[in-house]
Amino acid sequence: MQTAALRLRPLSLGDLLDTTFALYRQNFALLAGIVAVLTVPQTLLGILFDAIGGRIAGSLVTDLLAFLFSQLITGSLAIAISRRYLDESVTIEQAYATVGVTTFLSLLGGVILYALIVAVGFVFLIIPGIYLSIRLAFYPQGIVIERLGIFQAFARSGHLVKGTWWRVFGILIVLYLLTLFLELVAVALATKLVSAGGSGPHIVGTIISAVVAILVQPVLLTGLTLLYYDLRIRKEGFDIEHLASHMRTDGRP
Repeated sequence: MQTAALRLRPLSLGDLLDTTFALYRQNFALLAGIVAVLTVPQTLLGILFDAIGGRIAGSLVTDLLAFLFSQLITGSLAIAISRRYLDESVTIEQAYATVGVTTFLSLLGGVILYALIVAVGFVFLIIPGIYLSIRLAFYPQGIVIERLGIFQAFARSGHLVKGTWWRVFGILIVLYLLTLFLELVAVALATKLVSAGGSGPHIVGTIISAVVAILVQPVLLTGLTLLYYDLRIRKEGFDIEHLASHMRTDGRP
């Protein structure tokens, strides 16, 4: 893997995608492990409640756990991706421990407020909703990486996107479509193993969904986090700041 000093530079769309998949491949066990730590018990509990209380009860439990766990996973992935991109070591345990209770609660509050803001924007002729969804897209990185409060993180994301909204919009569209394509391919291949009818296919389908999430979720968040750093490099010279910080740490002038 290249050192952070070589990787930290403005990225074109092609560079961003190449770096995303390189970082994903080289840290697959770490990133997939972060997702699996919570996705596996979530899936097993959903299947258990499905068997005990019926499919509706199982779905309610799974949906609630998915909402809570998704924020922990997002925060932990952002930490791990950030540290590996900056050529720093991190473990699954350290990634989760770094998030902590306060940051987790901020992520929960942030995703609820983000959803409300974007929903209100969509009520007003859709376009404001699209605009706000892009402008505020990097609030999780602000909360987790920079340790900002919810409103500070929203303002931070707006500052980073300001003046480059269309570029960010285009890159995010590509990232989301790429992730959707990977999910569809994975699900299409896996569902060939599922026979029609009965409760067995439902359980197998639930397991397949979990496996797909473990494999694909890190790709999207890696791309988003690298784009976050790309914006910081372009707007704030983060690459120079980071290099200077490491030179001071190494004792060099």
